[in-house]
Amino acid sequence: MSDTQKVQIAPQAAYVEAQALIEFYRNRNLLLAQQAFELAGTVEAQSADIEKLKAKVDHFAELSSGEKEA
Repeated sequence: MSDTQKVQIAPQAAYVEAQALIEFYRNRNLLLAQQAFELAGTVEAQSADIEKLKAKVDHFAELSSGEKEA
């Protein structure tokens, strides 16, 4: 069992501290949500770029194999 002491805290002080923590975590969660949204957009854009590059590679591969057959 721990030997922690209980300290009397004014209700108003506890309330102010709780409100500050609530605001801190609200802002933190909003910031994380914004970052997740931005990263999802980045991933989506990069996936589209990858698909375009794959299509170009496939096209050049077809052209290259066509030249070898001729």
